[in-house]
This record gives sequence, structure tokens and C-alpha cells, in this order.
Amino acid sequence: MFSPWRRIISYGGRGLEDRLKAVLDNLVSRAIGFVVRLFVLLAAIVTMVVICLLTIIEIIIWPLLPLAIPGCLIAGLLWA
Repeated sequence: MFSPWRRIISYGGRGLEDRLKAVLDNLVSRAIGFVVRLFVLLAAIVTMVVICLLTIIEIIIWPLLPLAIPGCLIAGLLWA
């Protein structure tokens, strides 16, 4: 989860300022990588839950579909 985003890694130079800038760049890259991966995982979990719920609804409705034909015919005759 905390690996850098797109493997963007900064290497520090010889000076202290260059090293601190590299550390800050690496921390920002890791934070972005964490956030992006977190949202991808949450989207995957939500998608899986929705697919499971729709599958359960389909399994419940599927055996009842043959009853829909006479039901629609009767409803059409009564409301016509």
C-alpha cells in the first residue's frame, strides 16, 4: 500500500537541502500511491457487493419468471 506511485522515486544529492527535497518528494509519492490504491480497493469492494446483491436477486426472481407470462396476460385483460 505504501509503495511509491508509478515508482516515482527521487534520489537525494550531496547537500542537505537536496536530501530533504528527495525525502519530501518520496513521501508525497507514497501518500498519493496509498490514496489511489485505497480508492481502487474500495471501488472493487463496492462493485463486488453490488454484483453479489444483484446475483441474489436474480436467483430469487429466476424461478418466478414462468409465472410472469400468465400474470401479464391476466393483468392485460383486466386493465384493458
